[in-house]
Amino acid sequence: MEIRGARVLVAGATGDIGSALAERLAGLGAVTALAGRHPGRLAEVRERCGPGPSRTFDAWDLDGAEGTAAWAAWELGGLDAVVVCVGVAAFGPVGEIGEAVAEHVMAVNALAPMAILRSASAHVSSGGLLAAVTGTVARSAPAGMADYAAAKAALADGRSPGVAALRHGGAGDLPAPRRVRIRGARGDRHRSGPATGHHGGGGRGRDRGGHAHGSAGRGDRCRTGSGGAGYVVTGGASPGGPVEDVTPLSPRPLSRVLFRQWWRELVFLHWAADPDEVARLLPPGTSPDLHLGRTYVGLVFFRMDHLALGRGPALPYLGNFGEVNVRLYSRDALGRRGVVFRSLDCDRLLPVLTARAAFGLPYRWARIRTRRTGAGISYDSLRRDGSGAGARVRAEVSPEPYEANALEEFLTCRWGLHAQLRGHTYYLPNTHPRWTFSRCELTSYDETAIAAAGLRAPREDPVSVLYARGVPVRFGPPLRLA
Repeated sequence: MEIRGARVLVAGATGDIGSALAERLAGLGAVTALAGRHPGRLAEVRERCGPGPSRTFDAWDLDGAEGTAAWAAWELGGLDAVVVCVGVAAFGPVGEIGEAVAEHVMAVNALAPMAILRSASAHVSSGGLLAAVTGTVARSAPAGMADYAAAKAALADGRSPGVAALRHGGAGDLPAPRRVRIRGARGDRHRSGPATGHHGGGGRGRDRGGHAHGSAGRGDRCRTGSGGAGYVVTGGASPGGPVEDVTPLSPRPLSRVLFRQWWRELVFLHWAADPDEVARLLPPGTSPDLHLGRTYVGLVFFRMDHLALGRGPALPYLGNFGEVNVRLYSRDALGRRGVVFRSLDCDRLLPVLTARAAFGLPYRWARIRTRRTGAGISYDSLRRDGSGAGARVRAEVSPEPYEANALEEFLTCRWGLHAQLRGHTYYLPNTHPRWTFSRCELTSYDETAIAAAGLRAPREDPVSVLYARGVPVRFGPPLRLA
């Protein structure tokens, strides 16, 4: 096949191998469509390759993977070649990997590439090329990599369903898919170490992942990505020790109660976020907490009631107010999971000043209007500083109970916050009863507060929308991080 002028889809263009291939193909005169999971790196690779279409996708989302070739064919007016470079590694004894991680590894390394190649057969021109990057582990599995090797072998084996279908029943005279061994790409194909990518999913993959992860056990064993090296933390380790489990109730009792409050009529909106971007916004001694390799930003609306100090009576007037916060997800060296608030809008000035002075929390004075009419609930927030920053949500709440999936448990079962005060990072623990959620349908929203908090504004709808009637909350004294 003549490369110059060829229309080529590179799926997995944000990883080391995929980006190197994309740049090489562009240098040889190919017209490339690039797909990868990391928006920032995708933009960088696109710029180096020259003008052309690009699209974010995640290999764990099999529906999204399957539609990638059709998108590229539409953008380029057809396809002459498809190169699939997605993958994720997992290390550890077979008995410790767990069903969720094993399923995840098989989906990203085998099922997603097969889905892309299968759908591409309808779009690649006669005489074109289908290629999937595998690895030497497909022929000989190193110790501690049985699941990874099995997944790679499934893709490399000529008897695998996706490859066999293309070989024997492909589109016209389309040649058999080729397996390409890449040498000399930038960096190692698979590295262990701190995660810098993010991973998640939607459609079929997200549903399966949510249920499976609940049985995986200790946190984020497998950090993965469609489009590049798999970054793995074995055993769910956090920097300095094991990370605590996600639990519906606090794993630690409070030594004493510092203050109490009620959170009522909560609406949670969440979007996936770039872990690199999030890491720069966290206090020292913490790192982004990840669910299946991806971290998130939350926009939470609620009413605060019955704020009280210690075991004393609730504060009249000042202890009741609306709040809208932007929060990130963190863990520390002791493995404690927490939240980091990037902003907290509040419509009572004295609580704003007190929380800023006593705890270093980024409270902002705002006008907040809450309305509940039948099944409808709405919040409107606008800061009083003239910046125009704020947030809005409109939702319809059903009386039908809703069982949170594994991702939503990860986002809401948080038993403390990390913050910085006078140059020191601390952890403020909390406890409350387990959440009870109801089904909630989002009708409209405005997430301006997220960009004002220093993050890139979301370009898609939230990946999760939750409503909770409310819980009583107790906070303990702050614990300084070493």
